[in-house]
Amino acid sequence: MSASWSRVCLAGGLLATCAVASGQEPSRGSSLEDIVVTAQKRAENLQEVPLSVVAFSNATLAEQGVQDFSSLAARVPGVTLNATGPGRSSYSVRGIASTGGNAPTTGFYVDETPILPSGGDGANAGIDPDLFDLARVEVLRGPQGTLYGASSMGGTIKLVTNQPNLRAVEAAVRADGSSTDHGAGNGRLDAMLNVPLVDEKVALRLVATYKHYSGFIDREIGVWAPNPGASPPYPVSPATPSEVQRRVNSDERYSLRTTLKIAPTEQLTITPSVWVQNLSEGAPPDFDIASGDSSGSLVQRRPFNVSEHYTDRFVLGNLTATYDFGVATLLSTTSYMRRQETTPDDQTEGLEIAFPQGQFLPSVYAPIVTTRELTEEIRLSFDAKDRGLSGTVGGYFNNSNRHYYVDYVVPGYSDHFHDTPTSVAAWGPGPLNDVNYSQHGDYAPKQYALFTELDYRLTKQLKVTGGLRWYELMYTSERYEDGLSNGGPSLSVGTAKNSGFNPKVELSYQATPDHLFYTSASRGVRPGGVNTSNLAEKGCGQDYGPYGPDSLWNYELGGKTRWLDGALTANAAVYYIRWNDVQQGRTLPCSYQITENAGKAVVHGAEFEAEAKVGEHLTLGAGLGYTQAELAVDAPQLGGVAGQQLENVPKWNGSASAKYTFALPSGYGGFARADGQYVGASYPDYARTDPATVQRAYGILDLRAGVLKGPLEWNVYLANATNTQAYLSKFISDNYDAPSRTRMFTNRPRTAGLSVSYRY
Repeated sequence: MSASWSRVCLAGGLLATCAVASGQEPSRGSSLEDIVVTAQKRAENLQEVPLSVVAFSNATLAEQGVQDFSSLAARVPGVTLNATGPGRSSYSVRGIASTGGNAPTTGFYVDETPILPSGGDGANAGIDPDLFDLARVEVLRGPQGTLYGASSMGGTIKLVTNQPNLRAVEAAVRADGSSTDHGAGNGRLDAMLNVPLVDEKVALRLVATYKHYSGFIDREIGVWAPNPGASPPYPVSPATPSEVQRRVNSDERYSLRTTLKIAPTEQLTITPSVWVQNLSEGAPPDFDIASGDSSGSLVQRRPFNVSEHYTDRFVLGNLTATYDFGVATLLSTTSYMRRQETTPDDQTEGLEIAFPQGQFLPSVYAPIVTTRELTEEIRLSFDAKDRGLSGTVGGYFNNSNRHYYVDYVVPGYSDHFHDTPTSVAAWGPGPLNDVNYSQHGDYAPKQYALFTELDYRLTKQLKVTGGLRWYELMYTSERYEDGLSNGGPSLSVGTAKNSGFNPKVELSYQATPDHLFYTSASRGVRPGGVNTSNLAEKGCGQDYGPYGPDSLWNYELGGKTRWLDGALTANAAVYYIRWNDVQQGRTLPCSYQITENAGKAVVHGAEFEAEAKVGEHLTLGAGLGYTQAELAVDAPQLGGVAGQQLENVPKWNGSASAKYTFALPSGYGGFARADGQYVGASYPDYARTDPATVQRAYGILDLRAGVLKGPLEWNVYLANATNTQAYLSKFISDNYDAPSRTRMFTNRPRTAGLSVSYRY
């Protein structure tokens, strides 16, 4: 399919247009495969679920070459990716995005385990697990406030793993080699082994991954951002760097997933699992753009060679037990996760701009964030078909602790600057030390919930659904700080508590076996939190107390349809959202960051997906999302005015795909596919006069072709075939920013590769 036709399919989302362009029409009898999802916490056909859900099967993930959710997110209409590198990406659905708070707006699940990052100081991103040997990915759009609870106010993302097979030995291996423009060689090895240990009673499944990808961003040492207004002035940045380091942002990943399935009886199943992953990155994938500019080469400019080596390690353990009573199933799932991130940030320029001394000293701000989470959910699902009643009732508990530690030492600071006018003005006369700032503290949210969602069939075609979740959210915070910029030791403590209800009501009508229509109203909520309690004594003018939860109501109308004996599916939804007490982050003049309930927002939009089997060999797909997310009232403390699009929310995004299968001699088969995505422009803040901070619209095209026979498959691919340099997210410092330069995160350039896999 030509590029021009791809744009037509993407912009209009009309499969008929694509089919006519290819000279074919969808034919009866060549139906699409059904996808089973668990969006409502029970297995159902995707086309029979009255929710706006997108699902990607294991086969589709493999064919598209998707390795993690961050590379998949922008292909889902209505989903926004805020990417800051492997392990540091966050997601928003239907424009429900904000820069503040200690909890995300989108729920993230691995099987039955909710991953709720404790948030704050760059920790709002959830884990970034590898997707090899996954059964499917499900994206639930709209608030899931009854079954999934807090932090699912915009939607929920679910990664569903393949479970052990009790009856057969299975094995798979995949080797992948590639090369990246402006980078070097990449390598990846995946393996899976499934072994029944006791026939039809016990089985073990092991999934392992190793990945090393080269960097593609260079670092120039010995140069810095110009700051002509500094007093005292420091030397003019030289035109030629003293050293250039190539490809500094290489990343490496190790992953091992172990799952044991025990079925002592036909009714009882016990599944313990452990997932361990280590991820490291030599430097963040960002590049520098001078203020007032609108472009930038893949280069980081730094005064010194200060390491920004990022690491992210998590261990996720789970024990799930289910008992089938026939008309009902009881499930208990217990999870524990420990995650530790180290996120170094070169602060050499930021420190000099905050406290100008006329000289740079190498310094790095390297917080260590350790998150521990214990989660328990127990629920009973039943289906009384003779009475037309089905549903789920359950309870939920989550206890988290996020420990933040940083010791920001600037070696030699006291010796160099103890008598300078800047030091005397900032800290008074007397001896200094090299500890610019230190902090250690704990943020501990706790959640309790009881929930139910019931379906009742009024007729064979008409069903009403009602749901309700009672929740109680509690948070405690302790924060010990010290250092020069803190003015000496201090202690900040705070507590807060919220409780309430999340209702949902829905009416669905199965007009025909192939046509489902629904309308719903549902509420979502995100937990509140506490700010630093002693900001007045730090020179910030006043103290800021706890901030409350923000909440929304989502009103939705949608339909799911199949045509031509299942050869064509077309799903659509329109929605209107009122978002109250929006949590937004703000950096105070004293450099501290707080969260406030900044007012109201209104969001309305639409989502559309379609897929068609055109003849026996061609499959076409397209999706389009429109999101109008605006401030409903002025937010003067943030510089926002009513009518402005919310931060980090593009109005348009979409995707298009085409896959062609064919037969080859000697029993071989083949396929070729193209996958495109488009993301509109967005802004990281409400001050929108500097072109360096515009996250420009972009499109990415991936191409792949394969040959297979039996269990063996060869693939060649060209990822980001047009070599698009996307502006994914603006860097925001945890400590001091250098305002004369913007750092923008970007994607991997064009990558060509070969993949070989074998499945037994």
